Amino acid sequence: MAGKAKSRRHIKKVIVKQLETNFDFSRLEYKSLVRPGKGKSKLFGLIAASAVYMLGFGVAYFGWSNGVVPDSTFAKTVWILMIPASVIGSVVWLVADSRFEYPVRKAMAKYVADLEAAEGKLWRYGPVLETLTIKGLDIPYLVSLSQKGQGGEIDPQDYATLVHRLYAEIASDNVNITGEMSRQLEENLLSG
Repeated sequence: MAGKAKSRRHIKKVIVKQLETNFDFSRLEYKSLVRPGKGKSKLFGLIAASAVYMLGFGVAYFGWSNGVVPDSTFAKTVWILMIPASVIGSVVWLVADSRFEYPVRKAMAKYVADLEAAEGKLWRYGPVLETLTIKGLDIPYLVSLSQKGQGGEIDPQDYATLVHRLYAEIASDNVNITGEMSRQLEENLLSG
């Protein structure tokens, strides 16, 4: 029994080491790579909303100070201007956010395509991946894409989530590797 436990621990160590050599985890950290652009996009949205509100307020104030606009209309206009300013600010924020994320997604997609070129890497961990469940991911489909050499078609964010979860599960001993799984893993990892 001690030999099997030692063997399973050894297999997990080999898999963890293989994962660390196959994948550059820093290039698959989607949230940390995108984080710097989040603040800028919110700032752009705030500036756009402020500009729209100030422009509308300036026109309303000019009309009120010249006596063209009555007091009650000016008061209502000041409050109503918040709606278009908020909508325009939100749209600018969303557009700027997507524009800041785009280069990160393209770089990550290129990295995934380079990793999965020709023979693929993800499918080699298929026996372990079959035991995982990640909400919103069709893991068998992603593994089959990798095995067919079409891993570059996998969404980079899904790929990163899957690789990080695989590493976390194996490193924390949450996956029970059976004899058949270890045989398949050894066969898959040695074929590449």
